[in-house]
Amino acid sequence: MKRVLLVAGEPSADSYGAEVVRNLKKLIPEISIEGIGGDRLTAEGMHILQHMDSLSVMGLAEAITSAPAHFHALRRIRRNLAGSRYDLALLIDYPGFNLKVAKAAAASQIPVLYYVAPQLWAWNEQRSKNLKRDVTILAVVLPFEQPYFERLGVTAKFVGHPLLDVPAPPAQASARHALGIAEQGPVLALFPGSRRFEIERLWGPFKDAALRLRHRIPDLAVVVATLGNFRLPVDDFVWLRDDPSLVLAAADAAICKSGTSVLQCALTDTPMVVAYKFHPLSYFFARRLVRIDRIALVNLILEDSIVPELIQDAVDGAALANATLPLLDPDHEAAAKQRRAFTELKQLLGRPGAGLRVAELAAHLLG
Repeated sequence: MKRVLLVAGEPSADSYGAEVVRNLKKLIPEISIEGIGGDRLTAEGMHILQHMDSLSVMGLAEAITSAPAHFHALRRIRRNLAGSRYDLALLIDYPGFNLKVAKAAAASQIPVLYYVAPQLWAWNEQRSKNLKRDVTILAVVLPFEQPYFERLGVTAKFVGHPLLDVPAPPAQASARHALGIAEQGPVLALFPGSRRFEIERLWGPFKDAALRLRHRIPDLAVVVATLGNFRLPVDDFVWLRDDPSLVLAAADAAICKSGTSVLQCALTDTPMVVAYKFHPLSYFFARRLVRIDRIALVNLILEDSIVPELIQDAVDGAALANATLPLLDPDHEAAAKQRRAFTELKQLLGRPGAGLRVAELAAHLLG
């Protein structure tokens, strides 16, 4: 029986990994998969050595506080790799941890398939030497990444973006009925994140922005989407967990934290404003290390400032509300401009089937 170590350290990786595991089991029915993941990988039958909730962080300061959990998990994985317990290491995103796992796997002569590349094009390009040394195949999801990594000597394969595999959302009227909101009138979606520290920093200004917009548009409905186990009740805000497609189908515009939700908005033609706040210590170092001047994936892929971005101290309720207000009018040029750009973006992101293509790469490496 073939044995696979899979490491997914955050919610998006858990979702992407579940699609890969589903397809890999069809290609190789007799296969054992274990590692770090969440509820979706568990549902696909992966044996969880440690739940990802104990590891999921972003930023230097947060990583320091979660260091004991990371150390324990890495020590266990290294021990298993050294004992030749696996035939393949399938690592999904989460580079701070997974690059260490890749090094340990390579040292034990275990092939490494890395899915969702570290963003070396944004900062810390010198880590490319580690990818070249330790990673057998790098499965990339953004169109510019394959030529970029190949120039650095890394074997890379563009597999398309996994969000293209998400089923089409329901019609707007159906989504609004399911959420219990009026079919007529504007709807604002809020995506404050899935990690507790993200929500703690973003929820205040996101809520303030929504209330300011409600003051200007009295019949505005507000729907809050998150992947986490968090609920912050607000009078007549609708709170929905684990189904962003339903929220986006109902919405006219969105305020999103930077990350996967930005592409989810773009793929459903939902105009948006993007925001992010780091821990002050993390932001201090990021300003000195990051080599790009945009944070939203839509803007990075299209190489243009298509969606407004608010970062750190600029993230406040008034600024978010002012940037979002024109997007709630579907006929406003600001909203129309974003939707035109989203059409171009979809063409660049490739074809559906990323999970299958990664599974095929894994099957190839497993022989």
